[in-house]
Amino acid sequence: MNDKPVLNDTTITIRENTPVDSVILQLIASDVENDKLIYSIDSGATTLFGLTGSVKDSLYVKAKLDFETAQQHVLKVVVTEDRTDGQTALKDTAYVTIKLIDENEPPKFDKDEYKILAVEHSKRDSLLETISATDVDAADQGKITYSYKFITPAKDDSAFYLLPSGVISTRNPD
Repeated sequence: MNDKPVLNDTTITIRENTPVDSVILQLIASDVENDKLIYSIDSGATTLFGLTGSVKDSLYVKAKLDFETAQQHVLKVVVTEDRTDGQTALKDTAYVTIKLIDENEPPKFDKDEYKILAVEHSKRDSLLETISATDVDAADQGKITYSYKFITPAKDDSAFYLLPSGVISTRNPD
């Protein structure tokens, strides 16, 4: 009598910035007869995860992961006996749940460059520009405040101010 292999459901947690091609799980099924076993992904995020190794038993990251798109992925994995003796190859199915940990990605400005023209002797508190950036991170990590620092020495850096909201204006004269 031939018993089917047994593969258990598994849950793992990895960071969303886990490098592509990283092996994240070794699949291990048991088989009473010690038949050679071959693994496959039946359904799930096959564009993000794949199997590698001589019997396809190592689960790896195929593409960049993104917590903001999906916090977890569930793969349906099948283990099948590699029978060469003419008997029916038996199989088992298990679910692998991959939970992602959010990483704090840097915000991105909406423009690559902001060019601001300020007229000499402008009225105080004149709005010059509003800069904007987007932070894709979930929850509070997506909050943005703005600040600046001159990269070349300025004769007078008090002529302008930047509000935490991204508004750039002329400063009130003292």
